[in-house]
Amino acid sequence: MELVCSKCGETKEAELFKKDKNRKHGRSSWCKACHSRQTTLTVNRDKANRNNRKYTKTTKGKIAKKNYKVSRRAKLKVNLTKEERKEIKELYKLALELREHGFDVEVDHIIPLSKGGHHHSSNLQILFATHNRSKSNKII
Repeated sequence: MELVCSKCGETKEAELFKKDKNRKHGRSSWCKACHSRQTTLTVNRDKANRNNRKYTKTTKGKIAKKNYKVSRRAKLKVNLTKEERKEIKELYKLALELREHGFDVEVDHIIPLSKGGHHHSSNLQILFATHNRSKSNKII
């Protein structure tokens, strides 16, 4: 009997799939190789997260975190005119009003701060939260 791995899409012998009593054919939907790769990724990610938590508690880690916050705050401080500040405030007020009416929206930087964008009214837009989160720090 041959099965198709839902992870890699390859057709393989049933023996190359883990046993799973809950499936009608008695085998997992992923092959053993895909399970192994996923487990390795998860273990490495967990290890990296643990190491990062340890690092941020050290003096060097605290300094790095503080430097990151300072650099991000500096990108937010742009010389703006009163009109530009007013435009930004109005944009945030509009987003708040939309949230109060049941829309899940956020103010987004068109060019992300991490990619050299600035906190300026011409670089801001209102997006649905799901779109903003899927966009992450990409320039679209």
